[in-house]
Amino acid sequence: MLFPLLAARGFRGVIDTFTGSGNLSDRIPDQGNRPWVSATGTISSNAARHTETLGAELATGNLVVGSIYQITATQADYFFTGCAINDYFQATATTALDANNKVKLLTQSTIETTANLGFSNGRYWGTPGTVGTGEIVGQIILSDGNNNFVRAVYSEGTGKLLVTKSVAGTFTTLINTAITYSAGAKLCLVHDKSEGKIWAFYNNATVGTAQVLTDASIINNTWYGILTTGTATVTAVDFKPSLNYIGVITGLRISSVDGSAFLDNASEITGLAAGNYMIDVYSATGRLSGYIKAAGTGVTYSDIVNGDTLNGNMETGDPPTGWTSYNGSTPTSVADERTGGAGIASLNMAYGTDQAVIWRNLGDFSGKLIYFGGWAKNIDATNVRIATFNPYKTTGSVGGGWEEVSTFVTCTGTNTAFSLIVSGTAGQQGRFDDVFFRQVLTPTTTGITIVSAEGGATENWADIDAAFTYNAASYVVFIRKE
Repeated sequence: MLFPLLAARGFRGVIDTFTGSGNLSDRIPDQGNRPWVSATGTISSNAARHTETLGAELATGNLVVGSIYQITATQADYFFTGCAINDYFQATATTALDANNKVKLLTQSTIETTANLGFSNGRYWGTPGTVGTGEIVGQIILSDGNNNFVRAVYSEGTGKLLVTKSVAGTFTTLINTAITYSAGAKLCLVHDKSEGKIWAFYNNATVGTAQVLTDASIINNTWYGILTTGTATVTAVDFKPSLNYIGVITGLRISSVDGSAFLDNASEITGLAAGNYMIDVYSATGRLSGYIKAAGTGVTYSDIVNGDTLNGNMETGDPPTGWTSYNGSTPTSVADERTGGAGIASLNMAYGTDQAVIWRNLGDFSGKLIYFGGWAKNIDATNVRIATFNPYKTTGSVGGGWEEVSTFVTCTGTNTAFSLIVSGTAGQQGRFDDVFFRQVLTPTTTGITIVSAEGGATENWADIDAAFTYNAASYVVFIRKE
């Protein structure tokens, strides 16, 4: 089990002294002034540590899944890849012990500090500090104080975050994923009882996927704690029982540019648009964070390429002016207006030495949500598509007649190219007409606008991780009231 330290959201107060033997030295003011309990926990300079107790050396029998051990002898990669003497780890298999591969069993209660939070549905953040070679650090939630709980442990030796559940002392692995450890980065667990799921996050990124958690012996438990070994520390905690929404949203559209920050295609959360809720959007590599301002009232655009603008209608020039050919492709103007079009011409492109591409360099659209597409016709090529580069995103390929295609992309590079592509073999052809590239300025009624402060007016995100992945198939969205 575990415990809080520094002042943070949900915990206002610093534990200046903490002694072992279960003595009370401070309480959790935001959760009913509840006490912390520990056998060996100490706090110095706002860093929590424990003094672990180890049993006798074991050289026979097998590891017990869920138990935590220190290695005293090992062959190469025997207990886990890269394992070394003095490493601590939580067993996930009943590995055999022998004269060459020995361990000492750690007494779990000597590395934990716990408190009864009084809630079992919400978010639990801990901030691990330094973790020395071979040490472990983590937190426990939803504990009954005995053998029913969820534990999240980072092991420096394995380099992985291991999330397990214990039901009557029988452990099941939920998540076992490599992470890049960074002292001071937050480890977060979220339990949504209504959904019957638990989530793990580290350093503002998702770790693994949501895991089903419906065990009656766990989901209503209210004890929380932290654990450390050796010189490993935890420097802060932050927990809230409020949980307004957490879920995976597929096909989410994101605008992260200052002055026009919003999410779209997110009907799951528009019902929370009037509450000044805080919202986090997690990818596998980072997070966007802000506050919900309002529901979208209708989409609006700024045309970059469309109709006469930058010759999107292909009516000017032969070959159409403003479009640059690449890979030896041969563009020409042909009298073949798209179905229902108002002009007389389209652009025909023949495959050259490689995939035929004709494009416009449009400049820096970083963070802007773009809606692009147009009309295309496949004469005899393998694929005929419309695409962007920086990042690369393409519409579907078209068949033999004129078809309108379109899609959305959030731009990520400073040099965005709008491209028309014909794939196949030498001489094969495709045609394009009335193509468009539009910045989306406001979301539809299935979207929400974002501001950087609660009750704010300027539509900016409060925090954007540089490593955040745009244009993912889905995102974990977490909404809460601070």
